[in-house]
Amino acid sequence: MFLSDEDKGPVESTLHDYPIYETYALAESLGYRVEEHHLGGEQGPDIIIRNPINGLGVLIESEIGHNITSQSYAKFERQGREYVKTGRVKAIVVITETPRRVWSKRLENLVPRENFYVVAGSVFKDIMPTLLVKLLG
Repeated sequence: MFLSDEDKGPVESTLHDYPIYETYALAESLGYRVEEHHLGGEQGPDIIIRNPINGLGVLIESEIGHNITSQSYAKFERQGREYVKTGRVKAIVVITETPRRVWSKRLENLVPRENFYVVAGSVFKDIMPTLLVKLLG
């Protein structure tokens, strides 16, 4: 369950957090379990969702309100090593306003449309239900 802003302290960006709140609610409504979530300036993946029946997981990063930089790509590569390559999650999904830029970058351990997906922020609410069902079964 999410804590209110007053309970958690200052929040880095509501723009960044909005897709996470929406995806959290969507995941629960589909019967998936939110295993982990980190908002604002907290360290860790924005949200990890797992299907409790088959154990499959997906890591979702919101880059809304952030510029995509070399640090962003380094973070995706690190998550690819720590989460995808080790089998902790099946895929990483990035929600961003610059999807073409993210798609064009080759990343270690991440294969586009196999274990790495990029969703435009303007349509993530339309795409995310299908993508979660596809990835989590």
